[in-house]
Amino acid sequence: TQFTLDSSLAGLASDLPAPFAKSSAAAMPVRFERSALNPLQDTVSFSYGKLVSGQILRGKSGSQMKAERGVVSFGATPALPSKNGVWVTGALSVLDLDQWRDVLSPSGAGPSLELAGIDLRIGTVDFLGRRFGELFVNGVNQSGIWRSTLRSREINGDVEWRAQGKGRVAARLKTLIIPAAAPQRPSSAPKVQDGDLPGLDVVAESFTIK
Repeated sequence: TQFTLDSSLAGLASDLPAPFAKSSAAAMPVRFERSALNPLQDTVSFSYGKLVSGQILRGKSGSQMKAERGVVSFGATPALPSKNGVWVTGALSVLDLDQWRDVLSPSGAGPSLELAGIDLRIGTVDFLGRRFGELFVNGVNQSGIWRSTLRSREINGDVEWRAQGKGRVAARLKTLIIPAAAPQRPSSAPKVQDGDLPGLDVVAESFTIK
């Protein structure tokens, strides 16, 4: 059994943070496809323009279909990985973690997907009101705790993220340069308040504030 859905999303607007923001006048080709492999497994593939595409193998668990392994790829053609879990790979030009943290918070309405790991190159990253450039991230999710290696002009080392509550960041870094503040967002964008910050436990061998 196969199901395919194609749309230009013309007339629909998205107020998600970049790179998924879209005006109602803009067109963005979207494709969703489901193919049944057997009574217990299927594959789901999707694409959002040339920005992101994915392929996920699902298996039946009770009355539900759950992801067994898959990949979400930015800027590249996805291929099912041999290892279990859903992985995020590729390259992004911009990522605003402050805005995405609000969207994906427990009180938000964002979708929930348990990821196994990430391997991303990001042109600019906004985090805690600061802008980091040319960031390489390689991380794995171990029982809900993200352990990652970060490399960029401003940061180099290992970081651990726990999402419970407001979150907690533990980092052991060779280099940490606190960059200049990120450009001011539109007034409608969420602002980071002191009470919204995650817990921080950061040790750096070399530390600089710009």
